[in-house]
Amino acid sequence: VRHALLLSKPVVANRNAQSEVLVGAAAYLVEEGDNRSFGAAMITVVVDEAVQAKLQAEARKLSAGWDSRRFQQDLVELYRKVN
Repeated sequence: VRHALLLSKPVVANRNAQSEVLVGAAAYLVEEGDNRSFGAAMITVVVDEAVQAKLQAEARKLSAGWDSRRFQQDLVELYRKVN
């Protein structure tokens, strides 16, 4: 899911606490176990350009602050503090 968001790809996922925190408004979330709604969401994301554009814009906003180099530097610093 993170890779899809980083690439601004529309995401369809099951609604649960983890997915809501991770994707927020950047994904089309459906109730777990509702296969009919999941399929409808997949079709909607493919054929409805407005939904697709909205999800892509939200994904760009969400992933804009993600910087792998900064993450790596922060992680190294955290490891140094722990040791």
